[in-house]
Amino acid sequence: MLANRQASDVLEEISELKESKTTLVAYHANDPNVGMSSSINLEKFKLYLADTGLFVTLMFKDRDFTDNTVYQALLSDKLPANLGSVYENVVAQELVAQGHRLFYHTWPKRAQTATTRLTLL
Repeated sequence: MLANRQASDVLEEISELKESKTTLVAYHANDPNVGMSSSINLEKFKLYLADTGLFVTLMFKDRDFTDNTVYQALLSDKLPANLGSVYENVVAQELVAQGHRLFYHTWPKRAQTATTRLTLL
């Protein structure tokens, strides 16, 4: 079952997807300073489609053989959708097109305390 597989088990498949030029891979950089490629973790990654138009089609396609009403509503700006993933894919595609490698970094979440909480009045 794919859901129970570890990232280390799919490294070869990820490499093949990357080589096919259909998928863009952003690796987790453990240290976000200069030289991020020297601190990547190959077992933590994000995948993007190399073609954002295809990504949008696959994401919002609601039917196989009839009019895709959700997709048409999106294209006509009549669908209130969170497009964050689409924008993220566009940025990844543009960075790669400009010759950049993709990395991401996550900072540990700090526990909220009374002194770090912001209150708006």
